Amino acid sequence: NGRWLMATLAPLRDTRADAAKRKRERKSAHRDKAYTAWIHQFGCFICGKEAEQHHWPYRSHTDWHDKFSLMLCSEHHRGGTGFHLLTKEGFEKLHKVNVAAEIERLNKLYEGVKK
Repeated sequence: NGRWLMATLAPLRDTRADAAKRKRERKSAHRDKAYTAWIHQFGCFICGKEAEQHHWPYRSHTDWHDKFSLMLCSEHHRGGTGFHLLTKEGFEKLHKVNVAAEIERLNKLYEGVKK
């Protein structure tokens, strides 16, 4: 009977509030306010200019975390020679850098500062 099936499934449904709460919890699990505050003292790791935080993998990926980030100026972040336009491989090739190594270096530096 269709009514019985609907009645048994009804409690399993998500409300919008439940879904929004889960999304906030997932997002906060990837945040590290102390690291974010610390990394913002640095300029762009390519040119040294005032910079913004760039996450790799991007924040839209499920495995992002604030500790997987570095500082890039607007040109090197979103501009013509930037990460978002060139992709990781193109960015690394053009600027002769290793993004993963820079992120690892920043994390080691941060761990030394925290102690």
